Amino acid sequence: MINLDNRKAFIYRLSPEDNCMFRKKRLSQNFLTDTNIAEKIVRLSGIEENDRVIEIGCGGGMLTQFLLRIASEVHGVEIDRDLWEPIKQRFSAEKNFILHEGDFMALPVDEILDANKRNMVIGNIPYHITTPILFRCLEHRKRIARIVLMVQREVAERILARPGKKEYGILSVIFRFYADVRALFHLPPHVFSPLPKVESTVLCFDLKTDLPEDFNYSLFHTVVRTSFNRRRKMLRNSIGTMLAGCECPVDLSERPERLSVDDFIRLTETISRSAKLLS
Repeated sequence: MINLDNRKAFIYRLSPEDNCMFRKKRLSQNFLTDTNIAEKIVRLSGIEENDRVIEIGCGGGMLTQFLLRIASEVHGVEIDRDLWEPIKQRFSAEKNFILHEGDFMALPVDEILDANKRNMVIGNIPYHITTPILFRCLEHRKRIARIVLMVQREVAERILARPGKKEYGILSVIFRFYADVRALFHLPPHVFSPLPKVESTVLCFDLKTDLPEDFNYSLFHTVVRTSFNRRRKMLRNSIGTMLAGCECPVDLSERPERLSVDDFIRLTETISRSAKLLS
């Protein structure tokens, strides 16, 4: 990995007052204001010189400035039209920066990802759309190597939770199925402007490359969601009908929070085999 200190520096800091001027409540914007934190996020993300990076939410360019010092290409995505011109003006001299004006959820991601490069997604995103953004990234999991996002600490704890913990649920199982997930570090509210009411965590998702082609991913999602939608019920009462006539690989008297990711995989494979036999 390239040392940030060995590359040209172009440090920029928006004052909290400037950030509040830009901030739109409807977009749930909280701008990162600490350059040391921004540099740390980029450094710990493991971005390398040949990588292509999609940054979700450029804001004032706090992360962008450090990304451009390493990655071969940075594709910034910004939904706030009032920030488009300031971003373009600020990075007009940077040949490896491309701004996409609009919503990441509507972005033609496949047109940006490069099969000959390692593709990464990074961003400081509105916390209420964390899950939709992560699921959108999973749609392109074969081309995305790593996702690094700032998320609400409570959501991070749910994603990182292990079986048997009260936080363990749908997000824990699904994201640990698709990726090796780890917390890089936590962020206090005072490094943002305006101050959020919650603490934040920088999460890193290394997407797995060895998932089977013939696995029924849609069914897996259904099994996990159906189980946890009735999390206080035993499995026989939540997904029992899906397993009718099957030799169940897990104890149906268990509740879903006791099952591992591998248990849910085995359940999915059992139900899938049974459905094929009946078809």
